[in-house]
Amino acid sequence: MEGEEKKLQEKWWVAALALLAICIVLFYGWRTAKQDRLPPPERRAAAVGGSNSKSISIKGRNIEISIADEPAEWVKGLQEVSSLTEGRGMLFLFPKAEERIFWNKDVLIPLDIIWIREGKVAGTDFLPPEVEGGIALAKSPGAVSAVLEISGGLAAKVGIKTGDKVEY
Repeated sequence: MEGEEKKLQEKWWVAALALLAICIVLFYGWRTAKQDRLPPPERRAAAVGGSNSKSISIKGRNIEISIADEPAEWVKGLQEVSSLTEGRGMLFLFPKAEERIFWNKDVLIPLDIIWIREGKVAGTDFLPPEVEGGIALAKSPGAVSAVLEISGGLAAKVGIKTGDKVEY
């Protein structure tokens, strides 16, 4: 009997190790597949201010922006962008004014969030990179029709405040 129990125990160990090996392979395969779907940071950085770029003016300061006016662009935003020069950003245009919530998932750089309502700044927020403190959220101060993301700290440096006129 003892010999049979020992063989059964060995089979369980082999099965457990095989299951562990399969889990490890699947986990690393999933991580690799996820990373393969993301564009290289250089390409994402080059896309900001690319062919779909325009200019926006706040407090007499021109900022070159990429336009995000479709749901897929709203979701991606500036995720995986490795750098953003001071004079560039992304403008999110929405079909109707609503309360909005932005987050820093997969964001590699600090961002200032400028909430825009009826052509004026409705408020500002700061989102740190995800790696610095996990996921952070910023909620608009009421309904907004547009949101501008710029390099973190620029809003304070330029003195952008609620009520400032935004031209785009």
